[in-house]
Amino acid sequence: MSKSYLFIYNPSLGTREEIREFIDNCNAIKLWRYELSNTYFIVSELSSDRLYKLVSNYFGDGKGTFLISEYTDNSQGLLNERSWALLNDKKLPPKS
Repeated sequence: MSKSYLFIYNPSLGTREEIREFIDNCNAIKLWRYELSNTYFIVSELSSDRLYKLVSNYFGDGKGTFLISEYTDNSQGLLNERSWALLNDKKLPPKS
């Protein structure tokens, strides 16, 4: 079952481009979206623990700080409609 996650990282882990390269090449991440600084919204079937291990192995254990947190529907904020769709529905609607 797919889950939505917030992947929040400190620049000590890598640049936005380096993080995106990891996400693009990680087969375990089905969808992603970037809207907030240092944060990617991702969809995966893996647990947060397994995602943590993938990130740590890729960037080097202890290189930088980051948080992978499962998104729940007990959340509020101001985001783009496509971001809410990814977080809530685990899919991206067609671009209008």
